[in-house]
Amino acid sequence: MASIDYVDPLLPGQQAIMKLYRNDQKLSGKTDQGIFDEYELDDIYTKIGNRAYERNVTVGNTMSGYTNWAHVMNGSGYGIWKYPIVDYIDDSVNSLYVNDIKLSYQGEAVSELTPLGFTKVYLGDSKRSGTTYTDITTEAGTTSGTPFNLGSTSTNTELITPTASGVDLVYFNIIEGSVTVNTVASASSYASYTEDTDYSIDYDNGTITLVSGGSISGIISISYSVGNCLYVGLSGASFNIINMSLAQRGVGNVYDYDYYKTTDGWTTCQPITDATNGYSNNGNIIFSGLTGWTNTTINSQDLYWIRQRLITPGIITPTGYSLLQGGSNVGTLLEVTGKEIKENSYKWCFFNDNIYVTIPNTGASNQEGILYLKELSSTANKQNFFIYNNIYKIDYKITSTNDLNIAGTVTAGGYIFPSSDPHVVGSWWDNGTTLIRSAG
Repeated sequence: MASIDYVDPLLPGQQAIMKLYRNDQKLSGKTDQGIFDEYELDDIYTKIGNRAYERNVTVGNTMSGYTNWAHVMNGSGYGIWKYPIVDYIDDSVNSLYVNDIKLSYQGEAVSELTPLGFTKVYLGDSKRSGTTYTDITTEAGTTSGTPFNLGSTSTNTELITPTASGVDLVYFNIIEGSVTVNTVASASSYASYTEDTDYSIDYDNGTITLVSGGSISGIISISYSVGNCLYVGLSGASFNIINMSLAQRGVGNVYDYDYYKTTDGWTTCQPITDATNGYSNNGNIIFSGLTGWTNTTINSQDLYWIRQRLITPGIITPTGYSLLQGGSNVGTLLEVTGKEIKENSYKWCFFNDNIYVTIPNTGASNQEGILYLKELSSTANKQNFFIYNNIYKIDYKITSTNDLNIAGTVTAGGYIFPSSDPHVVGSWWDNGTTLIRSAG
């Protein structure tokens, strides 16, 4: 099978053009092969009268069909439109294309516009005992209002006597590199001490341990910075997506995450996807594989909790407008960032017999109906956009498929399989090259 050539950016112009031209020819050939395969599959489906997917279904690009597109809401630089699709099953392989460019499928929403917040959302000061919690549940559950902090730190100084077995500090989640250890002010001679030579620090747990052979003896003064925590809790069930909408985008902040296990207590985990990139963008934070997750009590609330810890403060502290259950509604599921708009990366999802699509809503006035569409665009511009300039096609799994059963004796390749034939395996018959499903 012909492969697509890599085009080195340092390749001389004429050679690069020829490689690109050959790539275009290969892609065209591969496309034609795919189309032929589709013809064959469609012929098979027609003869057996059964299929699991609809393919290449055009969406509202006729004079009678475009009017089924309905505007839902506006975002920053984009609008969300919906189109009715019946006989649809949510499946990760479902695909929507506009002018043969694939849009990013965000799955099935649980409502159109009503956002679903979490049971409780707290900010915590990372104090080991007697933590101060700030309840931001109301603010986190709305898409406007007063921004809440997502990256604050505090400082603390305390006097302790380190031991070889370790001493817990007043706070946990210590910022790495922020610790200074000195003799106390009343000591007859002043000295500072060195990490790994005189002491070691467990930054996550906030524990200092005396290093054998070091210079520390007796009481010391330790100063350090603490990264505060964000607690996100849900009643009755675990969750896997947190959707964040920012008021102030952060720069350079790094976070760790924990979930609670009865057997191990707080256990560090990392999202499989962080579309926010440390709260520098709006988007989803997605978790998976959190085995043994159990509910626990935080500030008198017995919930399933995710704890986020700031471990490296950035140069700009992020603030949030909303923190919601991911996928809870169409608006949060399809939120498009400024970067995604610049890259022409748009999204779609499904809810209640409709697909929902993000469409640009700003641009030069002479491009309306070509590159973008507004809620109040004229009929002519809507026709231009959906019928002539932007062809939407969808492949999707359908609800009306049935298992294929072939009753009676089956003939394949001129050979008739009796029920006693040794090639029969379960409900399938094997002629050596093909498996054929039988009834029973």
